[in-house]
Amino acid sequence: MRAIKNMRRFIIVLFLFIALAFYLNPVLAYEAKFAKNLSAQEIYDLLNFSVIPEKEAEQEKIFVIDVRTQPEFQFMGYIPRAYNIPYCFLNNKFLLMDQEFEYAPGEINKSHINHYPLIKNPDFLKYVKQLAKVNDTIILCGRDSRLSAIAADDIVKAGFKNVINMLGGLEGSSSGWKKANLPLNYMSFIKDLDPRYIYPPDLSNIPERDKNK
Repeated sequence: MRAIKNMRRFIIVLFLFIALAFYLNPVLAYEAKFAKNLSAQEIYDLLNFSVIPEKEAEQEKIFVIDVRTQPEFQFMGYIPRAYNIPYCFLNNKFLLMDQEFEYAPGEINKSHINHYPLIKNPDFLKYVKQLAKVNDTIILCGRDSRLSAIAADDIVKAGFKNVINMLGGLEGSSSGWKKANLPLNYMSFIKDLDPRYIYPPDLSNIPERDKNK
């Protein structure tokens, strides 16, 4: 009888330990199902920020897409050369300077983490398709890896072949870009950033390319 009680206690303690591990390491819950999942350090090594100017063209087929909202992108720091294409908004209106745009209601998801409604950006895939070809490498990052994992899977479903989700995002509590002390850029005014990288991205200077190559 005592052996049975000890076994029950062992099972309960093991279950609590596993549950605590998942709670303390949110990365385990925020992995993409169809895209690759890499750590911040692995992505930093892939981006190779130390590339010399004459070899910069080799980086043209790697695109970093930051799925956070514009205020997060502007004030919380962003990865150099990252394009800000939000996956979700906090409401269905987007303010661009002195003009206000209203999107269709779209899909509303309620976050199980922060308990606020999120409205999916209906133009997300449109800008991704304008930016990259299907065989380019696309890296998705967010505050943590919750929304970037979903966005990465959406891009894979849209036909892109090399999609990577950054585990832990920029501000993951147990992992992520900031936790690894990797470089971030900051800006006080959105006008100070290249218009290609802010939302909605001005991609007019990117030449039209065959998206199937």
